[in-house]
Amino acid sequence: MYKVFINDKPVIFTSDSNNLHSPLPALVLEISKQSELDEAVSQFELSKEYQSLVLISRQKPEKLFRKFTQLYEVMDAAGGLVENSVGEWLFIYRFGKWDLPKGKLEKRETPEQAALREVEEETGLHNIALISQLPLTYHTYYHKTRKILKRTFWYKMQYPGNEIPVPQLSEDITDAQWFHREALDTVYQNTYASIYDLVHSETNMNTTE
Repeated sequence: MYKVFINDKPVIFTSDSNNLHSPLPALVLEISKQSELDEAVSQFELSKEYQSLVLISRQKPEKLFRKFTQLYEVMDAAGGLVENSVGEWLFIYRFGKWDLPKGKLEKRETPEQAALREVEEETGLHNIALISQLPLTYHTYYHKTRKILKRTFWYKMQYPGNEIPVPQLSEDITDAQWFHREALDTVYQNTYASIYDLVHSETNMNTTE
């Protein structure tokens, strides 16, 4: 299964919708041709009725997802979910929403290198250690006349120090704060759907371990 966020609403690519349980009003369509995919995406982008889109493919979902990516210019970014020594997670505040530190990959830079660089630049912290990779997220947006699909590589990171986070004002970041994972309501109530999805999944993962 693949998931992309369009207008902060999930699009799910699957071969079986029977196990999907969502409280959101969903548009469920079976897709077999490129023209059907184009029409479904266009309809969903304009829809105010449906809060999620489920695209069912008779083939493997990844084939349908690859067709979807051809509708966009793919841009790679990387970032981190940083944990400190007392179990708190680091968030930044940018454009009126809580977010995780991240940014675009530079030329000849690996996702791991980009993630560490962006976290350090956007929060002012140093000596951050990369622990493991988290699931990728995908979301779309328009930049002038360009249709962009942003693919973000996420990594779990550990910060052992005691520096105070300093937001990178030049990147429109106005705040950077630690939140305990059991007190994330402030973040959840004002963040992007893809960030909520990533953090909530990681919270549940830690709870069940």
